[in-house]
Parts: sequence; structure tokens; C-alpha cells
Amino acid sequence: MNIFLLWIKNTSIAIIISTLMILFFKYVLKVEVSILRMILIYVVFVAFKIILWLIKRKNINFGKIKFSIIIGVFCWGVFVATIMNLFINNPFKLYYAIINYVVYMVGGFIWGIVVYSLTKKIIKRKEERIELLRKK
Repeated sequence: MNIFLLWIKNTSIAIIISTLMILFFKYVLKVEVSILRMILIYVVFVAFKIILWLIKRKNINFGKIKFSIIIGVFCWGVFVATIMNLFINNPFKLYYAIINYVVYMVGGFIWGIVVYSLTKKIIKRKEERIELLRKK
């Protein structure tokens, strides 16, 4: 039962974020959002949230390259490219979609390397501070 409740929680969070994003694009940025695009946005957000939840649940230990490929390319790159294709471009023009996916996947890989490196440096500094406090 606990897994079911977590699944419902993650799905509802994804739906709330999707709704806020659709409202933001529709009323603030004045972008016309069709029903098909709304459905695709909900599907992408729910899938993204569930993938991240499953990675967290399995306690996968990441190295720099593994983190960059899984989180950077697939979770960040594909997710952002899909959202940008749905809002900015016509999602049914293959040429624009391919360019977006390639650019965002490469950007996601670089983003993954940078985030992993910064996180490791921050964790190392935090551990050093804790070690100094223990010595005192």
C-alpha cells in the first residue's frame, strides 16, 4: 500500500506542475496551448516524475558518466526538448524536433557533468567541515 500511495503522490505532483506550466504559458506568455499539447505535457511530466522516483527508490549509485547519461541526457535533455517542442515549435515537424533533441541531449550531458562535479565538491567541503567540528 505504501508504494501505491507514493505512486499517487508523484503522479499528483506531476499533474500539478504540468497544470501550472500550461497556465503560465497560456496566460503569461500568451502561447496557444491545444488539447493535444496539454495531454502530451501531462504524459511527459508524469513519466519524468515517475522515472526520477524509481531512480531514487532503487538507490542507484552514480558515477560522473552514468549520472550525465541517465539524468543529464535522458531525464533533463529529453524532458526539456519535449517540452520545448510542445510549446515553442510545431511538434509534428520532424526537422525541428530532431535539432531540438540533439541540442538538448548534448546540453543535458554537459549539464550532468557540471552538476555532478559541483555536487561532489560541495559534499567534500561539507564533510571536511564536519570533520573539523568533530576534532574540536
